[in-house]
Amino acid sequence: MRAAHRTSLDVAPSYERLQRAIDDAAAFAVDIDALGALGREAQEELSARRESEVNERLGAYFALVTGDASGESARVRVKRTAKGLSYDLEDARGERSLATLNQASLNALSLALLFAQAEARAASGAPAWIVVDDPAQSLDPEHQAGLARAIERVAALCPVIVATPDGPLATALVALRGAALVRLAPWNASRGAEVAR
Repeated sequence: MRAAHRTSLDVAPSYERLQRAIDDAAAFAVDIDALGALGREAQEELSARRESEVNERLGAYFALVTGDASGESARVRVKRTAKGLSYDLEDARGERSLATLNQASLNALSLALLFAQAEARAASGAPAWIVVDDPAQSLDPEHQAGLARAIERVAALCPVIVATPDGPLATALVALRGAALVRLAPWNASRGAEVAR
């Protein structure tokens, strides 16, 4: 008896409306997925371009300080994981470089990263300035001359303040166009720091 009262849902007008609504929702979901894929692709392209720009700047500053003409001695490698992004420093062969660098190279790399970041901020119109204290430590006179060239390059884009003792770096910095020298008097416990006269 029940079988005689059953009707095919395919012919019911409300079923047709429901089916159209489901089809429209499925098409909308496909469009959203396609837009999401386009957005992810655009973000990956932007990230790759920014990574390339950072590495170009980093390589240029590292080359200035160390004298390595290739400019590819160090670069940042971005690794995308399910949890987010991680960063590592690699050498020209693609191997992790942080653990194998000596103190002078670590200092040069740290300064190159600082200068590259300041240059990127200045290029984007964001406020940028640099203050470094005794950046020449562990650097021989040749690398100090390279550091002065790197400081000259970044100083063309943003203000740079360098605190350093007398020596090759101080001499090279004073020779830079637009550089101002301020000498401090020896520390006095009662008066504190004073500018030398």
